[in-house]
Amino acid sequence: MRDSRFQNRVAESVFTFPSCVMLAALLWWRPLAGSLSDNIIGIALCALTAFSLIATDFYCRLIRKHSQLSACYWLLCVATMGFFRQGIREALAVTAFTASFHLLFQTCQRREPMGMVFNSFFLLSLGGMACPGLLYLAVCYWWYMYAFMRCLTVRTFGAGLIGLIVPFWFLAVWCMWTGDTDPLLHIVRGLLSLQRPCWEWYVSLPVGQIMAWSAALLLSLVGGIHYLANCYDDSISVRMCLYVCVCQTVVSSVALLFHPFSHALLLPMTVVSSAPLVSHYFSLANSRASSIFFILALMFFAAMAALRLWMPSYFS
Repeated sequence: MRDSRFQNRVAESVFTFPSCVMLAALLWWRPLAGSLSDNIIGIALCALTAFSLIATDFYCRLIRKHSQLSACYWLLCVATMGFFRQGIREALAVTAFTASFHLLFQTCQRREPMGMVFNSFFLLSLGGMACPGLLYLAVCYWWYMYAFMRCLTVRTFGAGLIGLIVPFWFLAVWCMWTGDTDPLLHIVRGLLSLQRPCWEWYVSLPVGQIMAWSAALLLSLVGGIHYLANCYDDSISVRMCLYVCVCQTVVSSVALLFHPFSHALLLPMTVVSSAPLVSHYFSLANSRASSIFFILALMFFAAMAALRLWMPSYFS
């Protein structure tokens, strides 16, 4: 039966992705914030993240129809929530995480996945050098490999461990050569700087950040619940990959709730891991409720775009 809902037509339209690219470019440069070089680097990293999402959809065939809605959702969030404009370190870490996540999917049920595992953990380690808290995800990666990818062996565990160590080995050699140990000490301090959440953190959050938070978590929740209720329609490999997306979204969302001032890192990570779930929901759901929810989501993004253009103080 041919899909007739509005969100199905938008998901399959060839104009959806170019429209999101144009909107993201417009809202990135107006209002302009930060130096020109930071903006150029940020928009390049944003494009690399979108490319990784497209490559993940193409390689894993997460959606049973042609759709680039994962990348479109990412670009809409970048345009309206201001990702990658709050720090180059966080942008580098999120881009490395997205590429690492893509490579992790490619290990699913492979006979010789050691190379992919090494590359995935190597990129995760590079992101951890920018934001040390990202290194804690290595434990989650090993769990995903055991429970979903079905590729955790002694060899793949060793490949992941070596991938984590290699960047720091080079950094340690550089520190010994220059006699400057500050880069290593910065990473150690970052790993040990976890704090208990306090009520003052939440009271002082800007209104725009609360709106972005709420939208990302709500869309993640709806996409995850819909997929868990309808996963029987997909192949085993697609199910395994999207189960990983569900678990990673839960991990990122819980970390965001307990440490809201790391939103520049954790909020885009939540969007990245939930993008395939949101895309799966809006592309394949064919009900009146999904159509209404899609229209409400578009209205929300339009309101956020208007606030970013005319009332940027809401985001500071």
